[in-house]
Amino acid sequence: MNIGQLSSQFWSAAMPTILVSTGIICFMLAVSMVALRWQAFYSSFRRIILRRPQYDYHKIFRDYLERFNTIGDRRELYPAILSAACRIIDASGASLIIRDSKDTLQMKTTFGLKPFSFDVGEVKEFLTRLETERRVITRGDLVGSTRYRDIKNEGLRWFVQFNAEACVPLFVGDRLYGLVNLGSRKKKRYDRETRDLLKLLAVQFATAIHNANLYQALIKQNLKLQETSKFKTQLLANVSHELRTPLTGIIGLSELLAEGGDGPVNEEQVKHLFLIRQSGTKLLDTVTAMLDLSKLEVDRL
Repeated sequence: MNIGQLSSQFWSAAMPTILVSTGIICFMLAVSMVALRWQAFYSSFRRIILRRPQYDYHKIFRDYLERFNTIGDRRELYPAILSAACRIIDASGASLIIRDSKDTLQMKTTFGLKPFSFDVGEVKEFLTRLETERRVITRGDLVGSTRYRDIKNEGLRWFVQFNAEACVPLFVGDRLYGLVNLGSRKKKRYDRETRDLLKLLAVQFATAIHNANLYQALIKQNLKLQETSKFKTQLLANVSHELRTPLTGIIGLSELLAEGGDGPVNEEQVKHLFLIRQSGTKLLDTVTAMLDLSKLEVDRL
């Protein structure tokens, strides 16, 4: 048997094994590629093929958003909103910034992560773009898209100082009312469905915060009105009390003079003294009624 025949027999015997090995290797490579892209593939599969959303919207609105409308205290509402946002989209943490009545952005609270700093002065162009586009912007958008080339540095500075991966603007009408900075998602990215959900959540969050601020402002206004009313009542009581004493003296002295206590008086003088006494009595009755009204307002009558 020559070398050619041996080689032919060898390859004939080895070929099935080589084909099987090659098939196994190709299969493993395919599985590895699928594993690497599984999250994106599965998300698209659920959304496009199965028509199943990634999030249970009914459960989200039932368990979280309906509860926000019942919270009137901002100290409870702010952390509740951030906690809900992190749980819904599985984010590592969040921070909340609100624009006050003086048009200044202020840090209100954080959840799960702490910002390194807070400086708005150097990122005005980034905030202007957020207010113009009214959309969620992520750190990946700034790095991978030429659309944000002009604000890339400012935007990255914003994300770094808040240790965030996504920024969600909150609007009341056409006014940028605040921002929610969200941390990274656990083993996930901010895909289109997550961004769409965050837009819906932003409307609910902004409405709840705005209503809570209006409620707190109304409480403060009522307290001021109560203080003003209390001051008015006290002033009315003091003035009424101070007027009663001299009026009583005027009425008494006019009666004394009319009766001739300080010497004889003619008929014309008596008539004048009677008018003084009558007018003083009417004024005293008015002052007494004012004093009774002030006592009634403070529940002392």
